[in-house]
Amino acid sequence: MKIKVFSLLIILLINQYALGQVTTTIVLQPNEENSKDALISSYEPSKNRGVYPDFVAQSWTVGGSPVDYRSLIEFDLSNIPGGAAINSAYLSLYSHDSPGLGSHSRTSGSNESVLSRITSSWDESVVTWNNQPTTATENQVFLSESSSSTEDYLNIDVTNLVADMIEDPSNSHGFLLKLLVEQHYRSLVFAASGHSDSDLHPKLEVTYTETIQNNDNCITLRPSGDEGKDALISSFEPSKNRGVYPDFVAQSWTVSGNPVDYRSLIEFDLSNIPGGAAINSAYLSLYSHDSPGLGSHSRTSGSNESVLSRITSYWDENAVTWNNQPNTTAENEVFLSESSSSIQDYLNIDVTNLIEDMIADPTNSHGFLFKLMDEQHYRSLVFAASDHSDSSLHPKLDVCYSITTNMAKKAEFKFELFPNPVNGVLNVNISDFTTKKIEIYNSQGSLVMNKTNLNLSNFIDVACLSSGIYFVKLIDSKEVLALKKLLVK
Repeated sequence: MKIKVFSLLIILLINQYALGQVTTTIVLQPNEENSKDALISSYEPSKNRGVYPDFVAQSWTVGGSPVDYRSLIEFDLSNIPGGAAINSAYLSLYSHDSPGLGSHSRTSGSNESVLSRITSSWDESVVTWNNQPTTATENQVFLSESSSSTEDYLNIDVTNLVADMIEDPSNSHGFLLKLLVEQHYRSLVFAASGHSDSDLHPKLEVTYTETIQNNDNCITLRPSGDEGKDALISSFEPSKNRGVYPDFVAQSWTVSGNPVDYRSLIEFDLSNIPGGAAINSAYLSLYSHDSPGLGSHSRTSGSNESVLSRITSYWDENAVTWNNQPNTTAENEVFLSESSSSIQDYLNIDVTNLIEDMIADPTNSHGFLFKLMDEQHYRSLVFAASDHSDSSLHPKLDVCYSITTNMAKKAEFKFELFPNPVNGVLNVNISDFTTKKIEIYNSQGSLVMNKTNLNLSNFIDVACLSSGIYFVKLIDSKEVLALKKLLVK
């Protein structure tokens, strides 16, 4: 399988601390070994031309019969965080005299062309004229007719198109170039990423601004080893626990010719985020590696698009298996697009809505489940887990949140639980006990214990509770003033 990683040539950071913003410029100019572009043609319409030196919009004749040529290209925009404001985006295309397709031509009329956003997924090694992807007319960019046969088209303004791609990544898969009027003997001919001269490869320069939240209310969670809670489960040896494993994967493969599926679970400790906090942003970063056991990203049999779902039932890292895997919900699932290379980090995945759900409903929130959208063998996304020997590759979650006025008022209440974990008597200290009560819920959301007639210092015997995760609520009338997680040994 050909590797397709896009080159990040320049990163320029300008910190605007007064505005709480960071402006970044990236320049992408990939070569054949790490690109994703293709030529499609009505001549031999089922033929794939994923490896081709020309990026063209052309109508011509072959043996006297009219044929059309169009080109596709997709740049890797994954380093641009979701929600970023696109300040500018400029595409540069470099002409050349192609031995096969010639140069710019206006023999029969204008060779004005159009760049459109591709809205469906396409595979560079499979795409043809017959199965070409869909496109959108919204914010199309028109390239004026050429003034010479070898004219570079520099700094084409594609700002709105790239903004659409960042806003709607699941329906954005690059650019399609074609003639505005496909009449033969008209063409625009540029070099593709497969051209021997790398200076002529298509280039995209994007400048964007990311708003940074107040650091006082931002946390970064990146557990390691014993501090992390993640696990691998597989239909191969389905009763086997893999709570200590270096890989965080979504994969379908074969073992001795038999299909097997792999899924991964991870839970970050969100207990330091106050209940009811407004989640401004939450970004998950996953770091790829070439696993000795499970390999790397693969699209051998098709798309390796995957999904992150919220886990809704409790699971034990040291006991979870394929056979007893926890429940999940499809609400606010996050989809990871197919990889463009075998080693590709997925940075700043926007999981804001999922984290909001977890904070709003902690008793029914137990992390993420990661699996392929279509579990067909010879497809995989392979990342490092919290047990990987290189801590710089561990999964990372960045969350920024706001404290509302009402929450600030609630924060005035002292609510302390100790010891935690507990295996007998739980001490609960509060600053004000008027009209308040304590309720304890198990990980399934069932009320298992409550205490009224509170004092400033309270003792609750929890020895009757089985080992596991519980949630302790401090309630005033029907309002939850505070919520804390409790581990019973």
